[in-house]
Amino acid sequence: MHKKILGILLAAVLLLPSAASAKETDTHPYQITVNLTDNIVTVYRKDSAGRYTTPDRAFVCSAGGYTPEGTFRTTDKYIWRPLFGNVYGQYATRITGSILFHSVPYLKQDKSTLEYDEYNKLGTSASAGCIRLTAADAKWIYDNCSGGTVVEMYRGSRKEPLQPEQPAKIDTSDSRKGWDPTDPDPANPWKNPKAEQAEQPKAEEPDSPPEWIKPLLEESPAEAEPETEKPDSPPEWVKPLLNQTQSAEPLVSASAETIPETPAEPLPEAFRLQAAGRETTYTVKGFRENGDCYLTEQDARQAFAHLGVTLLFQRKDNADEPMVLWQKTLHSVSNQKAGRQFYYSLRELAELTGTEAVQTPNGGFSLRRQDGKVWIDPFAS
Repeated sequence: MHKKILGILLAAVLLLPSAASAKETDTHPYQITVNLTDNIVTVYRKDSAGRYTTPDRAFVCSAGGYTPEGTFRTTDKYIWRPLFGNVYGQYATRITGSILFHSVPYLKQDKSTLEYDEYNKLGTSASAGCIRLTAADAKWIYDNCSGGTVVEMYRGSRKEPLQPEQPAKIDTSDSRKGWDPTDPDPANPWKNPKAEQAEQPKAEEPDSPPEWIKPLLEESPAEAEPETEKPDSPPEWVKPLLNQTQSAEPLVSASAETIPETPAEPLPEAFRLQAAGRETTYTVKGFRENGDCYLTEQDARQAFAHLGVTLLFQRKDNADEPMVLWQKTLHSVSNQKAGRQFYYSLRELAELTGTEAVQTPNGGFSLRRQDGKVWIDPFAS
């Protein structure tokens, strides 16, 4: 008899945590899943049995290669939150660590400074790790999903029951492009035509450098670089790789007149170039744009030389823009111009040479080829 009573008491004690856990779960009206492959956020509410099986709504999102898989519980919330790359997100909800739900980034804590090119990437993998949403969708999670809401993030072929409506693309020639079209703010010119007519403070164009930098961008390479070798020049073991030549069409030199003087838009910044297994770190110049990194001809050659890849740049038939010589063939690679200097797409150079390029959480890149590895990371500002 005593054993029977003891067994009943033990069973009751074992059931207590589950009951408490169920009671705690009941305080959250929703659970969230994030399909990192399809870039879809699905919100579930409870069914009649109290389980989260009823799909309530779905949002288009942008995750990234560094977004973790797993099951987490939300914690902190922020109206504005600083993000990687000196940008800001609206209506941020922390999922785990530095991973958040938040709006598409803004250049300032100002709703008229939206990175509209990034907004147009919603539905694709474009973030450094967070889950980007429209302002309206981020605000819905902020307002309706209390702290402790369960979030499951996964990759794979599992399909969610709801397909969200794709947000309309922003016309980059529209004067309202600095605002998220879904933002419920009454001052949003997309929703309130009178707001558009009212005089709005002009946001600085993200691609336009400040006035003080423009004279520096217009300097010629000879004026901008000192004549003596810089302390951050590549080590001696790299230089033979940089000096290798391949059989190809003759180089056609281009005078300054053949290079059109276009307005300098991208703002060069300092990156740290480091090769794994080598005690060498030096500075290169470039800029980040649309999830890519652009490097000068010289710096691109140095980076790939660490991986045993020799890149040569040539101009064909007096063309203004140089082409990349690879495997005895000239290839066109996306480039941009700042002052007199061309900058080349790191992602396209990596694809051309069969090198893996992975974006790091701080906005830099890791390059891998065979047994070699190189990091190109921005210096902390």
